[in-house]
Amino acid sequence: MQGKSCRASSPIGMLCRRIAKDFNFAAVISAGGGQVKGQLSVEMLVLLVVILGLAILVASTLMKSAGKASEKVEEKTGAVLEGGEVEATGSPGDYCVSDSGCRSGDCDTYSRKCN
Repeated sequence: MQGKSCRASSPIGMLCRRIAKDFNFAAVISAGGGQVKGQLSVEMLVLLVVILGLAILVASTLMKSAGKASEKVEEKTGAVLEGGEVEATGSPGDYCVSDSGCRSGDCDTYSRKCN
């Protein structure tokens, strides 16, 4: 708000004064231009530090949990890829594409089911 006019007659001036009052700014109004100089209170600075500390704590917790989730996904992916090399064979009635997809070795190519 520094450098803005805080005349009571203008809407911006009323807003400027209201903000200065609500946020505990020490308003210094000069006679020539009606300028406001802001000064934060100790309570506002403490609140700001607490909020920033909580944000950093939450961010670090999220990063740790994301790292753990990434490791678990890699483990599961590795297990699936290693287990995928074994050829699956279907029981009678299961879906198949060719005879090699059935335990019996007989795939009905019309209905695409193991016999």
